Amino acid sequence: MSVRRSDEVTAATMAEEAYTQLRRWILDGELPAGSRLVVRPLAERMGHSPTPVKAALVTLAQEGLVESVLNAGYSVPRADAELFRQSAELLVEYDVIAARAVVQQGRNESVAQELAGLVAEQGRSSRSGDNSRGFELELHAVLWQRSGNRLLLDAALTARGRALVSSGQLIRHPSLLGDLHAEHQSVVHALARGQIRAVERTLRRHGRNTITAVLDLFPDNHPRSTKGPR
Repeated sequence: MSVRRSDEVTAATMAEEAYTQLRRWILDGELPAGSRLVVRPLAERMGHSPTPVKAALVTLAQEGLVESVLNAGYSVPRADAELFRQSAELLVEYDVIAARAVVQQGRNESVAQELAGLVAEQGRSSRSGDNSRGFELELHAVLWQRSGNRLLLDAALTARGRALVSSGQLIRHPSLLGDLHAEHQSVVHALARGQIRAVERTLRRHGRNTITAVLDLFPDNHPRSTKGPR
């Protein structure tokens, strides 16, 4: 019985490792939109057997980071402006809920200070034109984490992944750095003051501007999906 339990733990650990690695490759753009995800080559690349890789792909499909292709396994979804818009609108609501929780818990000053450090780093990246780190997503993740709401964090991380993939990595485009940096500063200042309504207004304005800026970068500036309803 103990051996069987040990085998189960090992299998779960390997599946988690495969999931983490695949997710990182997708979100970092190492597996770009449209990439076919074939189990055996991926398993060999990671040094795993095919089984944990299959399990990881099933989980990633549930999160919307990969899609099942009939009789062809899985692939990384192609950029989809409408799906990006929907995912990003959800993220705005998660931001507002998280910020409200932070203020109500009296942690707004410490969280604002933490965010200010990231905003300063973003400013330096803006001057160098390097947005590979993805500050637009990292800053908001800190807010979700500090809210203390685990369900919100899980949901927001899933929506963040979908926003990143469906934008075709455009949310990391260097042209966004300057404007988003100024807006992040406004968010930090409002949060530091602890005025919930001001924080909500600032976050919603920032969300709208981010969505518009990313959609403007899509090929042909087409803000709607070419796919049918999901």
